[in-house]
Amino acid sequence: MFRDKDEIFYALSDTQLLALLTKHEAGGEIKEGQIAVMCVIKNRVVEGGYFIDSSLLRNGLSNYKCIIMKNVYVSNINRFIYQFSCFNDSDPNRYRMEVEAISGIIPEDLSNLAENVIYGDTIDNTDGSNHYYNPNVVMKEPEWAKNAEFKKMIGNHLFLRI
Repeated sequence: MFRDKDEIFYALSDTQLLALLTKHEAGGEIKEGQIAVMCVIKNRVVEGGYFIDSSLLRNGLSNYKCIIMKNVYVSNINRFIYQFSCFNDSDPNRYRMEVEAISGIIPEDLSNLAENVIYGDTIDNTDGSNHYYNPNVVMKEPEWAKNAEFKKMIGNHLFLRI
């Protein structure tokens, strides 16, 4: 069963959802940085496994939605959070994204980039990264990043592979 508050995101196409995520995770980044964030999602789709929320997959959602909307349990705060912070209730982007999803305000340039990453011939500019974070936003290096392989920095984001 879906969480009611996420239904609006499930109704979007993969392209729309990836564009919306990118706007709120990397909207201020250069184009290469926005493509890189999208490539991380695509790399997770290709890898499958851990990254996919199997409960969402059983409900018929695409691999992209199952990755983008996955919740993970974080023991030190004793709660589930989304893999991508812009979907968390505590993130001010969550409300903005809901409004944009309901009203259909998805930036055309990001939709075009997302379509090219998902269906086109966009080359992965992250060297196979499956994680990223912005050290200017995150006050402390994430625990998961400690043993990750650094791939590159694009814009303000570090791209890593676990």
